[in-house]
Amino acid sequence: MWRRIVKMVDIQLHSRPGFKLTEEIAGLIRSLTGTWFTEQVAEEMRRDLLLQDVLCLYKEGRLTSFTSFTSLEGALHITWMATHPDEQGRGYGSRLLSALIHHGQTLGFPQIKLWTVPPETNARYACTIRFYEKHQFMVVKRYADLWEGGAVEMS
Repeated sequence: MWRRIVKMVDIQLHSRPGFKLTEEIAGLIRSLTGTWFTEQVAEEMRRDLLLQDVLCLYKEGRLTSFTSFTSLEGALHITWMATHPDEQGRGYGSRLLSALIHHGQTLGFPQIKLWTVPPETNARYACTIRFYEKHQFMVVKRYADLWEGGAVEMS
């Protein structure tokens, strides 16, 4: 595990987080259920974290934001990302994404990919697309049959 402390926040890398951290992340997901996530996401994420790594951003010792990731076909893949609703809009997602990009580069990964919900399915996700575009990601493919309302692949 490595740590990086920047301006009163602590970013930590966890390989396959244990039960306690997984439950903290599930709690964060539950705080966003109905707004960003559906009811089944906390349980899906619990299973995913058995085989994934996660970067967590802590503010004053409290889990504030996280991103989980894995690798596939030579690229890192972001699987989940969220920030506590009381802390959104403060740049924590950008800090985590920057830390993930740096971590990926040190491991030799030239690319990071992700799938997200298309804004046509849930208008709220237009700001998700803009967030990643702000960080130089581009929409590279759309999948009509993935998930309930399709998916957008970005890299």
